[in-house]
Order: sequence, then structure tokens, then C-alpha cells
Amino acid sequence: MGMTYMLGKDVNWDLINYHYYIAYAWQHDKFATDLFAAGPTSYLNPYGYLPYYWMVDAGWHSLAIGLTLAAIHSISLILLWELGEKILFAGTESPKKLAGLSVFLGAITPVYLGLLGGTFLEPMLAPLIFAALLVAALGVRHPSAGAGIAHFLFVGCVMGVATGLKLTSIVFAAALGLTLLTLACFGRIRFGPIWRYSLGLAVGYLLANGWWAWTLYQEFGNPLFPFFNEIFRSPDFDISKLDHDRFKVHGLVDLLLLPFRMAQFHSWTYFERLAPDIRPALLFIISGLLALRYILFKLKTRSAAIRWSDFQITTPQATAILFFGYSCILWLWTTGNGRYGLPVLMLIGPLGVFAMLRLGLRTRTIVLASLAVLAAQGFQQFHAWPPRWDSTPWTTRWFEPTVPDALKNRAYAYLSLGHSRSNSIAAPFLHPQSAFLSLAGSTYTFSPDAPSSRRIHEFINKHQGHLRTLIDTERGRKSLDAHEFAPQNMRLAPWKLRIDGTDCQFIGITLEYASAQEERRQRLEMTRISERRADMNLISCAIIPGPGEDEITAAERRALTPVFDKIEAACPLLFSPRGWYLSKYPSGWQRTYLQSDTVVYARQGRLSASRYEYGPFDVDMGAIEDWAAGKQKFECKRFDRPW
Repeated sequence: MGMTYMLGKDVNWDLINYHYYIAYAWQHDKFATDLFAAGPTSYLNPYGYLPYYWMVDAGWHSLAIGLTLAAIHSISLILLWELGEKILFAGTESPKKLAGLSVFLGAITPVYLGLLGGTFLEPMLAPLIFAALLVAALGVRHPSAGAGIAHFLFVGCVMGVATGLKLTSIVFAAALGLTLLTLACFGRIRFGPIWRYSLGLAVGYLLANGWWAWTLYQEFGNPLFPFFNEIFRSPDFDISKLDHDRFKVHGLVDLLLLPFRMAQFHSWTYFERLAPDIRPALLFIISGLLALRYILFKLKTRSAAIRWSDFQITTPQATAILFFGYSCILWLWTTGNGRYGLPVLMLIGPLGVFAMLRLGLRTRTIVLASLAVLAAQGFQQFHAWPPRWDSTPWTTRWFEPTVPDALKNRAYAYLSLGHSRSNSIAAPFLHPQSAFLSLAGSTYTFSPDAPSSRRIHEFINKHQGHLRTLIDTERGRKSLDAHEFAPQNMRLAPWKLRIDGTDCQFIGITLEYASAQEERRQRLEMTRISERRADMNLISCAIIPGPGEDEITAAERRALTPVFDKIEAACPLLFSPRGWYLSKYPSGWQRTYLQSDTVVYARQGRLSASRYEYGPFDVDMGAIEDWAAGKQKFECKRFDRPW
């Protein structure tokens, strides 16, 4: 809680885009009125975000909200202590001392520090995952474990709730299931706990996500809508696979180097923020030494068979180690995103201490080594400060909106045209009967010609006459000139709409914003922001019927669409999902590829590819006419990292 106070209020991108909105939409039953208000994330399970929303809606001071969230997040540290004292260090001469060290080494995880007291769901789900692991490890202390049916039903249920609240937790549910299966195959436990765990997992998942999944299935024909639509094939969204590979490892060499790359001062290595972490590399080295010692032992005894007795560890200890190993594999295979692997990263603390213990080091040496690691990691963290995406000083309210009475007192249907943000954060502060649709975002653009846009056409037709737009602008801007609506009108033209620049209103949402660089400088200089500024500046203008795209633009689209199709066919590794809408901008044309975070631009007769946020940027792909004639060759491989 002290760390949360020092870090300041969390105003991350995901909060502004969908964390607050989806809880608000559930609370006020906006399911039937809004459509993709926060883009594809509009239909994620909202239940985990409700505690935060309720505190904000009740008018709590932002610091009280942050400290409450931090208290929930800190339960993970209590469970790490229990895991160390009762499982990993049970039977040693100083279990409490080693457990305490392991807690500090787990708490100094950069990702954990960055999420403390914020709105991300991962630190709230981590206690559930650690609780399931702890209770499972306590339940396998004897070969006859599992006689109590309720024990592993509880373990499965807790893990199922975590999975239901956020599907990325399925990695840990599967890892624990594989752990129990491995123990059963080695004869350490019976097979009964496995089916009990599986049954509890199903029950927990249905409790946390059953009703929401059924609601989505009834409405869209996909219980996980819009994700996994390549399987369920809902007619209301594209059937392309939605998958990010921004943090996935690229082969065996990349996998072996990852622990050392994680220690570097580079963002977008395993986490969007700068989060150097030396602990994975140290655990990797110690584990390598333990493996080498085991190999030498097998050579000395001239035995190739792997026996349980070789490892000289208890079944509960094996449960924690196997869970960590399986979780690492599944996490790196599915996403590699440090946020989704938070429990893995925090477990490095206690398992690092355990590995030093297994290496034969004395308690005193382990204490000194752990303190040295803490000091080194603290030094790294200090120079990578702040760990948050965007941090601001604590204010009386988390949000302080400035909304004109004309928009608060009358319901409109809003079409958001934000490039990088959905602008759904404005929804709770406007008229409660207003409707919202995010027509385009940084990772998606709906096509007016696609069958999946049927509901969008119905939304627009239903609200003709009281449509308005939401456009995000630079701070300090409360109006736009007529020529500045050109990008938005280009997005609206395919829908036969345009902006009425004579009817515009300003919406401001103050977050006491400071950029990461400003915040770091101010923390180091022990200063605070004195000037209050609106983090979000939105312009809301009326939308009226328009003539549609002019013939020149339509002809360019017809000519460029097959070119982009050829690009995607030539390299689906980079340019996927395929066939998304081609967007027109004043500078040229572009199509976004969610899987690799890549944007391909067509401008001035040439094609170029850029990775937004982390590069490389503007990689030349050749002339448009060469691609159209089939003469251009493009080496299909993952882009090299800028560093």
C-alpha cells in the first residue's frame, strides 16, 4: 500500500479504453444499446472490474481506491510466504527466514510493482492462482492424498474462477492439471485428485463466466465473442484469428536468451513498459548448475533411468516446481506477455531461494546472496522508474469530467473515431440513455461492405438524426477547424456520413496527467504537478448524411485492395488477420495487422511496414505497381528487434 501511494494513481491505456466502461455497461445494462463501444474488448467478462467501478461510482477518494486494490493485490505476498514456509522450506533450519526472503524477491517483480493498486485484473487473480497451488501442494503430502473429495474440488473451483474472470489464466489451470497428472504417473498421488480437480475447474469457470458466456452465445452465437470467432463463426464479426505474437519467442535460441533479454533496459521485450528483471537470468543459471550436477550424478552412477528418488524433494515441493515449469512453457507458447505471466514471475522469488538451497548453499550464504539480488534489482528498478504506464498524483476523484449540459441532458448515439483509443471512457459521464459505437481503433476498422457489419448499419439507421462523433484531440484544444475534420470524414465516407463542423461540443476528463518521462523527472526531483490539465480532450460533433466516397477515392480503393491481398498471401506470418478494411487517411492508405502489431502504408507510390510503439518503423516494401504486377518479392520473416 505504501508503494502504491508512492507510485501515484494508475491511468493506464486499458483503463481508459475498456476497464471502466465494461463494468459500467454491465451495471447499467448497456448490452442492448451499445455496440463495440470499446472495440473488440467490449465483451470481455466484466465481473472482475466491478469492485473498482463501484468504488469510483460511490465517490471514494482515488487514494482510498488505490490502497484498497493494493491490499487485495498484496494477498499474493502472504500466499508466497505460506508457500515458502509450509512447502519449499519445510524441514529446513530457518523456514521463516527463507520464506521472508522469498517474499521480498517475489514482490520486487517489476511487472507486479507496475500493476499495484491499479485496474489490471492480473494482480487480483494472482492470489486465486497462488491459493490453488498452495492448497494443491498441501493436499499431495502423502501418496494416499485425495481421499477428501472436497480438497481438490476446492482447488479446481478456485482456479476455474480465475480462468472464468480472465481466459488468459487458463495457462495456470492447465499447468496445475498437468502437474497432478505427472505426479500420478510417477505414483506420488492417485488419479482421483485429477478428475476432482477437473470437475472443480468446470464448476468454478461456470460460476465466474457461465452466465456471461451464455449471454454472448445467445446474442452473437459465440460464448467468447468476438474472440475465437474462427471457431464459432459468429456472423457479427470477422472470422479471422485474433492473436498477438508481440512477446512470443522465436525459436530455441530466442527461448534460451529470453531470461537474459529480460534483464536489459528495453521495453517490449516481455512487457510493454521498461521492466528490467535480473531474477530470471539468475534462476536460469542456478537451474543450469543443478541440471549439470544431476547429469554428472547419473554419469557417475552409470544409470540412464530417471527415478523420483534422484531428486530428493518432497511431493509438495515437486508440485510447486512442476507447476512453475509447465506454466512457463504454456505462458511463453500462448502469449509471453509479462502481465499474463505475473504468477510465474512472482514465483521466481521463492523458487530462486529454493534453488540456492538445493545447490548446497548455507542459510547465511543464501541470505547474503538474496540481499545482493534485492539490491541489484532495486538499482535496476530505480533507473527504470516509474514502473507504471502513466502515473498521476492522487486526486479527490479518479475522474473529473467536464461535460456540457447539452450532452448531459439529451441522449445521443455516439460514433467514436479515435485512432488509438475507443473513447468509451466518456460513456458514464454523458446522458445515461446514450448509445455508443467505436467505429475504428488502432487494431481494427469495420468494413461497411462486410456481412459482419450488419449490426453497425442497423445502429446507424436507428439513430439517424441524433448521431454524434467522439474525436480525441491534443490537450488544450477545445475546438477544431473545418479542415481538421478531414481524417474523420475519410473514415465516415464509406458509411455515407460526414461531420457537421458547426455543431461541436468539448468534453474534458481530468486525470491529473503526467507522461512517464515527466513523472520520472518529478519523482527524482521530489516535485509535484502544479497545473491541472485534462488528460482526455474530446470533441463531439453532429454527424449528418454524406455523399460517400468520391470516385477517385473509390477507384484507389479498388486498385489497392488486391495489392494488399497479395501482400497478405505472400507473408501471413506478419500480415494477419487477412482481409481487414483498407482505411484512407490524408497521407495515404493503410491496413492494420493485429497479430504482429504491424501497419502497412501505401503512399507516394510505395508500400512500407511499421510496427507501432516498438518498431522497426517504415520498412520499405517496394513499389505499389511492382506488387500489382506480381514482380515484387518480399522476404517473409519476423522483423528484427530494433535493438
